[in-house]
Amino acid sequence: MTLKALMTAGHSSRGLRPVTAGTPSQLSPLANEPMLHHILREIAAAGITDVAVVTGPDGGAVHQSLGDGRAFGVRLTYLHQPHRRGLAHSVRDARGWLGDDDFLLHPGHTVTHQALPALVHDFHDRRPDALVMVDAGADGPVDTDALARLGSLEPGPLGAAPRILDPADGPGGPAAGTLTGVCLFTPAVHQAVSALRPSWHRTLEFTDSLLWLGEHGYRVRSHAARGYCGDAARPEGLLACNRYLLSGCKTLIEGTVDEETRISGPAVVAPGADVTRCRIVGPVIIGHNAVVADSVIGPDVSVGPDCVVQDASVQSSVLFDGAWVTGVRGLRDSVIGRDARVTRRPEPAVGHQLVIGDRATARLSA
Repeated sequence: MTLKALMTAGHSSRGLRPVTAGTPSQLSPLANEPMLHHILREIAAAGITDVAVVTGPDGGAVHQSLGDGRAFGVRLTYLHQPHRRGLAHSVRDARGWLGDDDFLLHPGHTVTHQALPALVHDFHDRRPDALVMVDAGADGPVDTDALARLGSLEPGPLGAAPRILDPADGPGGPAAGTLTGVCLFTPAVHQAVSALRPSWHRTLEFTDSLLWLGEHGYRVRSHAARGYCGDAARPEGLLACNRYLLSGCKTLIEGTVDEETRISGPAVVAPGADVTRCRIVGPVIIGHNAVVADSVIGPDVSVGPDCVVQDASVQSSVLFDGAWVTGVRGLRDSVIGRDARVTRRPEPAVGHQLVIGDRATARLSA
C-alpha cells in the first residue's frame, strides 16, 4: 500500500511571533536554509515521495520556496486551508487526497535527522493503527487515559508539548516522552477525525483523535525517536535545531575572506559574502552577499543572506535574511528577524538577548 505524507505549513506559529509575523514560520532558516527543506529531505530519506503540503493565507511563499518538490526527491501537492483549526482538521480537509492510504502526519515544525526512516520501518513492522513519535522514552502502548487528561488543554505558558505516560510506570509515574506531532496512521484515523467535535478553542485536537482510536479498540503505539528530534516552533527550539544542524557543517569558503580574518572550527562563507578583519569561531554559516566586518562571530551562528554585521560580537544566534547588527557586543541566544536592525545605544548594559520581529529596530549598548 502507498505511504503518503501530509505536512502542515503556511500558518505562522504563535510561538515564533513576532519574528515570523509576516511569513510562515515553517520557512524560518535553520543553517541558512528554510526549515521545510530539511523536513522534506528527511521525509524522502524515509522512502516517502508523495507529499501534500497544507498551506494557509501565506501559501504562496511556501509554494515559491518548495516548487514541485523535485529538488528534495518528492512530488508535492498543495492543499489550501484558509483557517487553521488543528492538525486533525488538516487531516479532515485532506481526506480526498489521502484516500485509503496509510500516511505520515507532520506538523511542519518538528525537525528530525535520521529519525523518520526508523519510524516508518517500525510502522511497517508492527502495523498499529497509529504510531506516535515521542522525543524520549521507550516504545510501548500509549496511555489513552493520559491523553484524555491532556487533549483539551491549552499549551502552558512556555508552550510545553503534552507528555504521555507509559502504563508500566503506573499512575503518576515518569513520562515516557513528549508528543512531537509526528504520527503514522492507517485509514482508521478518518473514522476518529469524523467523530471529533471542536474543543473549546474551536480546534480539532490531535490528541483527541488518538484517544478516540484507543477507546474504540484500535492499536495506538508510541515510538521513541531515533537520531535527532527537535521542535522549532519557539525561539529556544529554533536555536537548538540550528545548533544541531550547524554541527554537521564542513568548512567551505566561496566568498571573500581577507588575510586579517582568523577562522577556527568549521565555517561556510557563501558566494558573494565579504568577511574582513573578523574572528570566526565555528560552526558558523555566512550567507550569500552578507557583509561581516570587525566582528567576532560564533560559535553556533547563522548569518543569513544580505545581512550586515559590523563592529559586533554574536554567538549562538540566527540572523534572518537582510538583518543588520552594528556596534553591539555580547549578542547571544538571539533570533533576529528579516530586515531587522540592532544598533548601539549610549547607555551601558551587560549582555543582550533579543527576539524581535521582521523590519524592527533595536538600540543597544555597545
